[in-house]
Amino acid sequence: MAGTIQVRSQTIDDKRLKSCFQIIAAFFPGAKTQSGDGSVQRMLCERDDQDPKRARWIIAIEVTRKEENGIWSSETDETITIQITNGYHHREYVSAHGPLVETDLMTEMTTKGLPGKEPLDQILMKRALCRALEDYTGKRLPWGILTGIRPGKLIERIYALGYSDALKDNVLDDLYLIHREKSELLQKIAKIQKPYKTTMMERHDLAAVYLSIPFCPTRCFYCSFPSNTIQTNRNDKQGLRLESDKLSRYLKALFEEISLFKETMHRRSLLADSIYIGGGTPTVLDALQLEQLLQRIRDRLPLEKDAEFTVEAGRPDTITREKLSVMKEFGVNRISINPQTMQNETLKQIGRRHTAQAVIDAYALARQMSDWHINMDLILGLPNEGRQEITESLEKILILNPENITLHALALKRGSAAWENQYAHDHMEEWQTIQTDLTERLESCGYVPYYLYKQKNSVGNLENIGYAQKGKICRYNIAVIEELQNILGLGAGSSSKIFIQKGIHENIYHPIDLRCYEQQRASIHDKIEKTLSKYRI
Repeated sequence: MAGTIQVRSQTIDDKRLKSCFQIIAAFFPGAKTQSGDGSVQRMLCERDDQDPKRARWIIAIEVTRKEENGIWSSETDETITIQITNGYHHREYVSAHGPLVETDLMTEMTTKGLPGKEPLDQILMKRALCRALEDYTGKRLPWGILTGIRPGKLIERIYALGYSDALKDNVLDDLYLIHREKSELLQKIAKIQKPYKTTMMERHDLAAVYLSIPFCPTRCFYCSFPSNTIQTNRNDKQGLRLESDKLSRYLKALFEEISLFKETMHRRSLLADSIYIGGGTPTVLDALQLEQLLQRIRDRLPLEKDAEFTVEAGRPDTITREKLSVMKEFGVNRISINPQTMQNETLKQIGRRHTAQAVIDAYALARQMSDWHINMDLILGLPNEGRQEITESLEKILILNPENITLHALALKRGSAAWENQYAHDHMEEWQTIQTDLTERLESCGYVPYYLYKQKNSVGNLENIGYAQKGKICRYNIAVIEELQNILGLGAGSSSKIFIQKGIHENIYHPIDLRCYEQQRASIHDKIEKTLSKYRI
């Protein structure tokens, strides 16, 4: 679906109205959503039967409240009217709220407070909109009105507030409209994460460190990150030299930043509990460059004695025996070999040069070299793939028996070829069912879900879930998603998350552009240093 959706209201301010945009986008993937004051009558005259891509919608949301002395008294005093018009059809929905929380639980919720950051009236507006769009489209959102990247925070807040089980279920099911399957998943993950999160909260001297290598051999059609393609098989020597020079300059700048962080971490008595080298595709580096990078990390960054050390060796066509040997020598204990799919035709369509057999061969080589933990990614919703294709891919991965498997829901991101080509995958309900079946298959093989996050414009409005064999969980992934530890980001496009005090942190970003990174890395590091000095336990 493509087109424009105009959201308007005479009774709701623009900021609050825009808070609804992500819910609307989940029902109408690929459409452009904007606020405005379009006329319903004019819309009825602007339909275009010859060009469906010119489809336009108006969603009008109006609120009528009973007020006492200018103050809204309770959730039962609000009526929300929602009109949906697309030039062909006009529907109106009226939501006059009755009690959404059981009467005997209302006092408990009123006393302890809401688990989210939004006020109750905004939650009710989103809830009414979600219900109306469910009726209009025939779709249901598995996460209800939750649109943030970290839905697990809602569960953590509920636990912190001390909700009774009855109130917890009532709020998740009826107030936020979260499917029971998803709320149970959040609670399962919270229990699995508990010992790791306890350590992170108690050990203030531990930090997670991310180093960015923003280069790839090719660019996938769903990728929005402006990675720099490094084609090692180019025929023109001048072009190959220019690419090599660009990579060498970048590594020189990154090495200098590593030295800066050596001093900072020593001054702040910080130890790297986990190190994650991501990208891009870090194994686009040759063996010598990789050795130089790992040598500097080991020599300069202070490490916890059992530090987790991960390298994304994502593309099998960049993995060699020599590179794996270097990683083993310098203590890398986790790697990723990410097929995304085991369907050769799909691999061609998404811009990957390797085959499914190349994935199997690279995995076998890695197993020969070390006992490291291996993660493998699969994506739901790739072009021309349905239940059969993704199920076949999972079964081929399960035969390999990696320690970690991550299931991603394809997300449409601005700047990607998928976004520019207005790619959209239909059958929302089908993908929810497929994901459930894949989850059951993984758990039957001994994998447990241990971290979860959501992205905008994802297939079926689904989430990304990381699964691990018992005892083989990746601490870095928990640290990044749960935000309970200082995250130190080095390299172009990286971000640092510095904690000021419990519940308060500051994000500091490096520019994505390589030239800007080279010019600004020192000043940004100074900002990180100053922000760390504010940290209070």
